[in-house]
Amino acid sequence: APARRHTRPEKKYDGTWSGTSPTKGDCGVLNVAMTVKDNRVTGTVKGAKGTASIESGTVASDGSVKIKYQTSGATIKFSADTFTGQFATLCGMRETTGNKVK
Repeated sequence: APARRHTRPEKKYDGTWSGTSPTKGDCGVLNVAMTVKDNRVTGTVKGAKGTASIESGTVASDGSVKIKYQTSGATIKFSADTFTGQFATLCGMRETTGNKVK
């Protein structure tokens, strides 16, 4: 029998992720909490000016993803157990780093 081909990307990024960005202006620390399941991203982006729910995002096989929340968005790059991201906020672009917590 022929070998079965995997048509879906690996789920190596599935899990719970947490990250922060340092204080910028009067926006305070930015806290990002994400859950990746079947390569779909959900979670929240929380700062001094409010909390937004992540509305959409699918992780590509190379670990990159673009997410949307409210009228903003972010580009994120996941690796084995860390991530980096550029998050658009009311205080401008925020460089965010974090790690896999489980």
